Amino acid sequence: MQMPPRGSAWLRRCMIRVGDVREVIEGELWIVEGRRELGDQDRRYFVFRRIVGGREVFTCSCQDPTKRFSSRRSRLTCSHIGAVLIYRRMKENAGLRNTSA
Repeated sequence: MQMPPRGSAWLRRCMIRVGDVREVIEGELWIVEGRRELGDQDRRYFVFRRIVGGREVFTCSCQDPTKRFSSRRSRLTCSHIGAVLIYRRMKENAGLRNTSA
């Protein structure tokens, strides 16, 4: 999946979050630590990758319908997913392996 066309404020939020990404299941599940200063209500968010119809689809626990603003987050790529996309690109470029404990 390529980075979605979003504004510079969104990209800045994603970059702040990159250091908070931890890969749990390689290529399938990541945990992104929440940040109060970015408006997060939860301590951590779960980003999942699935293949649907031959395409990569990323979903985040912040998009849960019971959460505030979830409908907006479902239509637009949240910065938790954006951080995972940047993390994956950085990992790919660095040739790193899974570093989760």
